[in-house]
Amino acid sequence: MNMKKVMCIDNTNSYNLVIGQCYFYFPKNEHYGYVSKFPRPNTHIGGYQLSRFKEVPADTVTAYEKSLEQSSAKAEENVELSEIDLVEVEKAWEQLTLFKL
Repeated sequence: MNMKKVMCIDNTNSYNLVIGQCYFYFPKNEHYGYVSKFPRPNTHIGGYQLSRFKEVPADTVTAYEKSLEQSSAKAEENVELSEIDLVEVEKAWEQLTLFKL
Protein backbone atom coordinates (compact mmCIF):
# COMPACT_ATOMS: atom_id res chain seq x y z
CA MET A 1 0.00 0.00 0.00
CA ASN A 2 1.15 3.52 -0.75
CA MET A 3 0.97 5.70 2.31
CA LYS A 4 -0.07 9.35 2.08
CA LYS A 5 -0.24 12.08 4.67
CA VAL A 6 -3.66 13.69 4.74
CA MET A 7 -5.52 16.29 6.78
CA CYS A 8 -9.11 15.77 7.86
CA ILE A 9 -11.56 18.28 6.38
CA ASP A 10 -14.83 16.45 7.17
CA ASN A 11 -15.53 14.47 10.33
CA THR A 12 -19.28 14.03 9.83
CA ASN A 13 -20.59 10.95 11.70
CA SER A 14 -17.12 10.06 12.97
CA TYR A 15 -15.86 10.28 16.53
CA ASN A 16 -12.35 9.17 15.54
CA LEU A 17 -11.50 12.01 13.17
CA VAL A 18 -10.55 15.56 14.18
CA ILE A 19 -10.82 18.37 11.63
CA GLY A 20 -7.40 19.84 10.91
CA GLN A 21 -5.46 16.88 12.29
CA CYS A 22 -3.03 15.03 10.03
CA TYR A 23 -3.26 11.28 9.54
CA PHE A 24 -1.61 8.54 7.53
CA TYR A 25 -3.86 7.32 4.70
CA PHE A 26 -3.54 3.86 3.17
CA PRO A 27 -5.67 3.66 -0.01
CA LYS A 28 -7.71 0.54 -0.62
CA ASN A 29 -9.06 1.77 -3.96
CA GLU A 30 -9.52 5.13 -5.74
CA HIS A 31 -12.07 6.56 -3.32
CA TYR A 32 -11.65 4.62 -0.09
CA GLY A 33 -8.85 3.79 2.33
CA TYR A 34 -7.75 3.18 5.89
CA VAL A 35 -6.73 6.05 8.17
CA SER A 36 -4.19 5.72 10.95
CA LYS A 37 -2.54 7.98 13.50
CA PHE A 38 0.60 5.89 13.04
CA PRO A 39 2.60 5.05 9.89
CA ARG A 40 1.44 1.41 9.99
CA PRO A 41 -1.68 0.19 8.17
CA ASN A 42 -2.54 -2.41 10.83
CA THR A 43 -3.16 0.33 13.40
CA HIS A 44 -5.93 2.06 11.46
CA ILE A 45 -8.82 3.84 13.20
CA GLY A 46 -11.25 3.15 10.40
CA GLY A 47 -11.96 3.14 6.70
CA TYR A 48 -13.06 6.44 5.14
CA GLN A 49 -13.74 8.06 1.78
CA LEU A 50 -10.83 10.02 0.36
CA SER A 51 -13.19 13.02 -0.03
CA ARG A 52 -13.01 13.57 3.76
CA PHE A 53 -9.33 14.47 3.51
CA LYS A 54 -6.96 16.67 1.60
CA GLU A 55 -3.46 15.53 0.83
CA VAL A 56 -0.66 17.44 2.55
CA PRO A 57 3.10 17.50 1.85
CA ALA A 58 5.06 14.53 3.13
CA ASP A 59 7.09 16.76 5.48
CA THR A 60 3.95 17.81 7.41
CA VAL A 61 4.27 16.75 11.05
CA THR A 62 1.48 14.54 12.40
CA ALA A 63 0.38 14.32 16.05
CA TYR A 64 2.20 10.98 16.31
CA GLU A 65 5.45 12.51 15.09
CA LYS A 66 5.05 15.43 17.50
CA SER A 67 4.61 13.00 20.39
CA LEU A 68 7.77 11.14 19.33
CA GLU A 69 9.72 14.40 19.34
CA GLN A 70 8.35 15.33 22.76
CA SER A 71 9.06 11.91 24.25
CA SER A 72 12.63 11.89 22.92
CA ALA A 73 13.17 15.37 24.37
CA LYS A 74 11.79 14.17 27.73
CA ALA A 75 14.02 11.09 27.59
CA GLU A 76 17.09 13.27 27.03
CA GLU A 77 16.00 15.50 29.90
CA ASN A 78 15.49 12.46 32.16
CA VAL A 79 18.99 11.19 31.33
CA GLU A 80 20.47 14.52 32.39
CA LEU A 81 18.39 14.52 35.58
CA SER A 82 19.31 10.94 36.43
CA GLU A 83 23.01 11.80 36.16
CA ILE A 84 22.47 14.70 38.56
CA ASP A 85 20.46 12.50 40.91
CA LEU A 86 23.20 9.88 40.91
CA VAL A 87 25.80 12.44 42.02
CA GLU A 88 23.45 13.68 44.76
CA VAL A 89 22.80 10.12 45.93
CA GLU A 90 26.54 9.45 46.15
CA LYS A 91 26.99 12.61 48.24
CA ALA A 92 24.08 11.59 50.49
CA TRP A 93 25.63 8.14 50.90
CA GLU A 94 28.88 9.68 52.07
CA GLN A 95 26.99 11.77 54.62
CA LEU A 96 25.07 8.78 55.96
CA THR A 97 28.08 6.50 56.43
CA LEU A 98 28.45 5.66 60.14
CA PHE A 99 31.63 3.60 59.86
CA LYS A 100 35.20 4.75 59.39
CA LEU A 101 36.60 3.69 56.07
